[in-house]
Amino acid sequence: MHRLLSQLPDVLNTTVTCYADNICIHSTSTHNLRHLLNTFSKAASDYGLIISADKSRIFSLQNMRLLPDFTIDESAIPPCRQYHYLGAPELIPRATQAQRTHPIVQDLLDQLHKRLTPLKWLVNNATGILIPVARTVYIAYIRSL
Repeated sequence: MHRLLSQLPDVLNTTVTCYADNICIHSTSTHNLRHLLNTFSKAASDYGLIISADKSRIFSLQNMRLLPDFTIDESAIPPCRQYHYLGAPELIPRATQAQRTHPIVQDLLDQLHKRLTPLKWLVNNATGILIPVARTVYIAYIRSL
């Protein structure tokens, strides 16, 4: 994936986010999005990869009826009102900082904070603990989260 993504051109106001085989293309311009999508589709096929139009979605804060059609190998990419990237719904970018923290992420942060508090106390205590002991506590009690 790294080799494929490194061959994509820089397109103004367009970014590509990738984790394993999950790819998200963000753009403020429909023209730039179409250009990068076509370039990406061709580069992927050169590597023997297939981009599934059935698994792809177009998400926009604009009225969906005003968007042009986007296709991959002549298959239309359906629009959606909300998309999930790596299992978490994407939030509205213009939201305040508090609104940007998705409840799933906030719950994980709260759980992590609860688990880190005893470790912070042990490490910061006047007597302190040895690094190997702190590491063992971390592996057994925190990392699993």
